Amino acid sequence: MKRFVILCVVSMVPGLLKAEERPMLDFSAFFAKSRVGYSVDQHFIRSTVLYSAFKRYNAKPDVELANLNFGYDLSTKHPVVMLGVRLDNADKLIWSGSWAKKHIETAPLPLIEFGPCVSAWPRVESGKVHMDTWYGFILAAGIK
Repeated sequence: MKRFVILCVVSMVPGLLKAEERPMLDFSAFFAKSRVGYSVDQHFIRSTVLYSAFKRYNAKPDVELANLNFGYDLSTKHPVVMLGVRLDNADKLIWSGSWAKKHIETAPLPLIEFGPCVSAWPRVESGKVHMDTWYGFILAAGIK
């Protein structure tokens, strides 16, 4: 875990440098978009997940609907892949008709993501390799 935190801090340094001074690998944008979520797996065990969006699906121009996220479970110390549906933007799509535009005003919401996740990580027990696998859901809310 210490190595992961050190990597996060070191990767933010290039963002502080001028463009011509930046190294070839610049992970600052990746970590600037990182979030913390709360997951519940198939056994109802809860944990905290640190993740960042990798790919985005836009339903309309400027309306991000889903993200493919890669992350790290802080409890089990395993990588996580999740599909996060942007609930705040789904609301914009539901109420985008002409009647709704005339009669409904949506209150501002925080950035909310909810979706399935999966993690698989090998472990050695009694000289045998086992695959720890879990799946569940993650809910995260961000603040603009």
